[in-house]
Amino acid sequence: MLKKHPLALYITWIVALAVIPLPLIILTNSQLTADYEDLFAYDVGILAYVWWLVIIFLSTRPRWLEKYIGIPSMYFLHASLGVAALIAATAHKFLSPGADHLVETTGDIAWYLAIVGIIYAIVFMSGWLVDRFKLLRQIKLKLSIICSHQVSVWIHRLNLLLILLIWLHVHLIDDFSEMTSFITTFDAYTYIIIGYYLLAKFITLFKTNGTVIANKQLAPNTQQLVIKLDKNDPAYQGTMSRQVYRSNR
Repeated sequence: MLKKHPLALYITWIVALAVIPLPLIILTNSQLTADYEDLFAYDVGILAYVWWLVIIFLSTRPRWLEKYIGIPSMYFLHASLGVAALIAATAHKFLSPGADHLVETTGDIAWYLAIVGIIYAIVFMSGWLVDRFKLLRQIKLKLSIICSHQVSVWIHRLNLLLILLIWLHVHLIDDFSEMTSFITTFDAYTYIIIGYYLLAKFITLFKTNGTVIANKQLAPNTQQLVIKLDKNDPAYQGTMSRQVYRSNR
């Protein structure tokens, strides 16, 4: 993977981790009067927020990015940013100076939502931990009945609520709301990413959707997928399904 897309992967990681959050961090450190410990706490909070925005952007699976780095790399970046954002948010929570009740409440709820999302992703959407621990595997099997794909989709959409809470959290802090250039940039980041996400979801309403009802290996390099099309598909007739043969060569 790294040999196939070295430059694109490195650039994507650098942009996601450092370049995108940098303007907000520069504005904070240049305009806010605070000691170094408080500034660090604010900086890691900004990192967490921007990384969550990037996660929402990656969830749309942009075709142009998929072309340059591939789907596995995009998923890995998505998961890694989720873990990194939670770590940064945790540091922000415990290092930040005291604030009024509403500011702390919005931040705490967002933090708990992030924890729920990470735990769910580790148990139900990743095999690297479940495959190694029998107890987690048993829990996954017992809960898989109620934790359907649709439930997974809605849990992922909690990221939007998380973003809303943090957006409100920042706007409620007087020192930040009074920094016009920071708050304008902060809002621009938020509106652009959320707008892009909503547009991408709106476009998918007009695309063909279906459910994989069979996945069978026909040969070492050939997989048979049987997909039942949704009723809104133009080619849908009765219980029509499509068979797709995919070669792994």
